[in-house]
Amino acid sequence: MELVVALALIVFKVALLIAILLLLPLPLTWLERKIGGHM
Repeated sequence: MELVVALALIVFKVALLIAILLLLPLPLTWLERKIGGHM
């Protein structure tokens, strides 16, 4: 049972990391365009 919980936690962390890496360019692109517009 402990192995299943540990495995689920690892899978959850990996999925969270992938989601963050995929969603990070969206606000960064917006910020870059906003700064570029002010320049």
